[in-house]
This record gives sequence, structure tokens and C-alpha cells, in this order.
Amino acid sequence: MSIFDFLMGFGSAGGTDREGRAALHDMRAAAKRGDVEAQLALASAYIAGRGVPQDDALALRWLRRAAEQVPTKETRDTVAAAQKRLGAMYAIGRGVRRDETEAACWYRKAGELGDTEAQLCLGEFYRDGRGVAADGAAAVVWVGRAAAAGDANAQHLLGGMYAKGDCDLPQDGAEALIWFRKAASQDHPAAQSAIGVAYMSGYGVPQNRAVALLWLRKAAERGDVPAQNRLGMAHLRGDGLPRDDRQAAGWFRLAAEQEHAGAQFNLGMMYNNGRGVVRDHAEAVGWFRRAADKGLAQAQRVLALMYRDGVGVRRDEALALSWHGMAQERAVAAEDVLSEVDFTASWRVGVQF
Repeated sequence: MSIFDFLMGFGSAGGTDREGRAALHDMRAAAKRGDVEAQLALASAYIAGRGVPQDDALALRWLRRAAEQVPTKETRDTVAAAQKRLGAMYAIGRGVRRDETEAACWYRKAGELGDTEAQLCLGEFYRDGRGVAADGAAAVVWVGRAAAAGDANAQHLLGGMYAKGDCDLPQDGAEALIWFRKAASQDHPAAQSAIGVAYMSGYGVPQNRAVALLWLRKAAERGDVPAQNRLGMAHLRGDGLPRDDRQAAGWFRLAAEQEHAGAQFNLGMMYNNGRGVVRDHAEAVGWFRRAADKGLAQAQRVLALMYRDGVGVRRDEALALSWHGMAQERAVAAEDVLSEVDFTASWRVGVQF
């Protein structure tokens, strides 16, 4: 049995079968002899608890031994992978005190060996000033290296930098679309969604709602949460798609269950008005509360009104005032939510507070 056969399915945490024990013995022996592939594999086994008891301390020990090896042409990628994983352990504080400076150091080592995920991580550290001094130019260099090497996540991020004019880049919709398309060609859902939004708004391309919705559907079907919410809104409003309340509620639910605050509010609106679902004010309150807890202003305002009027909840003036105060003072606004305009006169809590 090879090292990778062992990692891919033989044994379980705390014990292995005879063949798995033999593979584990061979892997440990190879790791002790300095085989970097075996060292990384053994570290991965301890991280996941596959074939051995889960043990971050032992994982770190083997990761460090692999990461500190002098790379050769044959071992370059494996050493870089170990350095990247060691950086990640420091970045999240797993098995070691969190240390973003140390994480950045290991990401740099791995990035210099050509690991695109490490290059992306280092670029994000420079962008956010984590473990290194904030440096927009350095962020663009490292993200750009990963993007040019074909990393879809880096291509998407670089596209976003151009779209927003981040990190001292000129705001350039056309350049953003070039990078979004590169990522989208690798089935990157967020990049597909970004292209859809660009066509919807006419940013960097001529406005085309039909093309926009094709890209948004691709993204939504691959799990992109904002795209799922946008498709729900398009179905509810009949905006480029057939008006279909059930489809709208279905897309809102997919996004809401993945903690998208706007979709949670939108699904609450559907329940409150009986659109695409059976009207259920108590269920509506539950979704409004989940969105309100995330700071969504619209949800906080509606929740205040529902407590004031006793719709779906017991009437409670104190809670009504509390939610109203949060909406006024600390709320995060959102544009991807529905309003009373999207519904009929059945909307029951649309009165001003």
C-alpha cells in the first residue's frame, strides 16, 4: 500500500487494519529517513486523524521537518506545500499560538517556490496588513503572480481589485472582466456571479440582462450564494425571467440556509406575504431575526414593527424599541433585499415606526 492509498481511505482515527498499520509503519520509517513526501503525508494524517489519532502537535513537528528541507527540483512542490500548511497553522493558531508574522514568513517561502495558494495568501496579508505592513503594491504583485499562474481564486480577487480600484490599482471594469473571465473559465462560481453583475449593471461591458442572468444561473447552480439570492429577486419581479414565486422562494431558501442576510430577509418577506410559500408570520419572524442578528437594517426595522404590532410574535414594546434603535444606529445597509414595493397590500407591517 502506498502512502497516498493510506491517506485516501485505509484506517480510521485511533486504529487501522493490518494493511493500514503496515503502511503507517513504512510512512513513519520513510519520514524519519528524511523523505519529505512521507513527512508531509504523515503531518496530513495527524491533522485529519486519518489512520492515527488526531494530533496537531505531531502534525506541526512533521510539517516543520518537511518545510525546513532544502528543496530540489524533485521536492520543490512538496516542500512548498509543507511551508504553506505550516503558514496556515500559524495563521489560524492551530496547535500553536496564532502568529500572523510567522504565517506570512512561511507563505513567502512557499510563494517563492511557486505555490499559488501561498502567493494568494501572502497577497491578502499585504492587502489587509496582517503579519506584514499593509502594502497595496506588494498585494497586487503576489496576487498577480498567482493569477498569472492560473489560480482561479487569485484571478477572481485580482478582478475584484480592478473592479473596485483597490490597492492603488486604477478602477477598470474592462480589466476586471478579463480576470473574472479567466476564473469563470475554471468554473469559479463567484467569478461567474461577478460577470453576471457586470452585465446587469453595464460595468465594463454593454448592459445585457439576458446574458447577465445566464451567468448568474451558472453561478447559482454551482453554489454561489449572492447569485442564488439575485435569481430569487429576478423570479419574484419577473425581471428577465418568468415571474414565479415558488422559484423565487426556492432560491431565497438556498441562499438563506447558507447564512446570506439579504436572502434571509427576503425569505421572511415571502413567508410574511404568503408568496411562493404558505403564509406564516412566525416563520417570517424567525428569518427576519436571523438577518437582523447580522446587522441588516431592513430586517431590524421590520422586526421592530412586528414586535410593536404583535405580528408573528407576542406584542413587546421594549423589544420593538430595541430593534428600532439598532436599525437607526448600528445597522448594515444592503441593496439586495426586497421592499414593500415588491408585494401587494397584503404587506401588514409596512407602516412607519
